[in-house]
Amino acid sequence: AAGDRQRQLLELILADPPARPDRIAALARASGWLVPAHVAVAVLGAGPDAPLLPPGVLADWTAADPRLLIPDPDGPGRQAALDRALLSRTPGGRTAVIGPTVPLARAAQSLRLARHARALVQAGAIPDRRGPVRCDQHLSTLLILADEDLAAALRRRRLAPLDRLRPTQRDRIAETLLAWLQLGENAAEVAQRIHVHPQTVRYRLRQIQDLFGDQLRDPDCRFELQLALRIRTLTPPP
Repeated sequence: AAGDRQRQLLELILADPPARPDRIAALARASGWLVPAHVAVAVLGAGPDAPLLPPGVLADWTAADPRLLIPDPDGPGRQAALDRALLSRTPGGRTAVIGPTVPLARAAQSLRLARHARALVQAGAIPDRRGPVRCDQHLSTLLILADEDLAAALRRRRLAPLDRLRPTQRDRIAETLLAWLQLGENAAEVAQRIHVHPQTVRYRLRQIQDLFGDQLRDPDCRFELQLALRIRTLTPPP
């Protein structure tokens, strides 16, 4: 019965739009659950056993994608406790993605972003390392890949000049251009980052100038170029 109440409470909190605060508060009292100001939602992969969770975490293991509601996720010791519970690379462990911390009324938003991040982990755009994946550490990736069609359109438009090159040339020029834009046009630092001789960087920069021309002097175009190149590093070829 206690488990049923907790699952019902979790459903109320994750509803979109959320249930009325008085309904949540009444069921929380009946369940002996203290209503927090902030929460994060985690989605978990398949695993043989339910992990031992920190106190106050609401769980639904019956859903197709098991979900956790984590109260006060940024409180003292909470992250370390969750890491211990949700290690993903241990025998019998579960892959877990934790959404951003949000006010309780926006728990559905944390769930949506956790699911989006999980899809990006599965696609290889976000690395799946040992321990839970935290959305807060990948916000820029989540943002620029929030709309895949829009990201693909930006990539096609801004990186069209690279289509004139052979695939191996294309990769080298794209890598050099991204580093050059990120490092303030410093050829020596670019050479150090991509592990080539500075003279090689200068040669590639002349090719880049021929390919992209005036785009390199327009601030808006440079911004979109950097976004498009980041999208290229995160997604497979079209």
